[in-house]
Amino acid sequence: MLKEIWSGIEPAVERLSLEEGGFSLGGFDYDDLRRDVPDMLNDLYMGAQDIKKIVEGLKDYARAPSESASLAVVDANEAIRYAARLLKHTIAVSTDRFSMTLSENLPKVKADRLKLTQVLVNVLENALQAISSRSDGVSVVSEPIDDLELGRSVAIRIADEGAGMDPDVLASVCSPFFTTKRDRGGSGLGMSVALGLVQDMRGTIDIQSERGAGTAVTIRIPVWLGAEG
Repeated sequence: MLKEIWSGIEPAVERLSLEEGGFSLGGFDYDDLRRDVPDMLNDLYMGAQDIKKIVEGLKDYARAPSESASLAVVDANEAIRYAARLLKHTIAVSTDRFSMTLSENLPKVKADRLKLTQVLVNVLENALQAISSRSDGVSVVSEPIDDLELGRSVAIRIADEGAGMDPDVLASVCSPFFTTKRDRGGSGLGMSVALGLVQDMRGTIDIQSERGAGTAVTIRIPVWLGAEG
């Protein structure tokens, strides 16, 4: 319904912009509204559906992977863009150097779209929290790879220029209830849950980090076998 309302008022907003020589509404000019509102409305709808699925799927966390996994054909780039839109404000206030380099010919993966988005949001949010100044960068890269363990796969690499981790912290980062952010409300379940979700999708998570050299998290998900032919 909101999409239909926007479609109805967009021509009037465009005329107003032309007549007034531009305008600002809540910090958005007409070009911003025309570009961002359709995505906002789509994300609002998808978010509502995702909340419903999250509520219905909470009990899945206690089940075995074979029971909880609901795999389908997913565009990983679409999930990355969606995760970035969900964290748009956090990105804007955290860094001036956020980049996404997404492979144009990325094959589809065999995954759960909602769970993949949850993982990406979690890892990306961790990367944004790891940096200490706006000059520190955070990057997201997607590319097809041939993985020795998984075969033909899609790799999603989220890297930050934060403080990095000592070896003992790195060794425990995916352990349940381990957190270095207890004073900021961290539960210690973020990476543990992310690892479980990725394993449900028959994928892997690899974390490379060094004190003073930032952190890179690589998520690998098997390609849907029919995606390339």
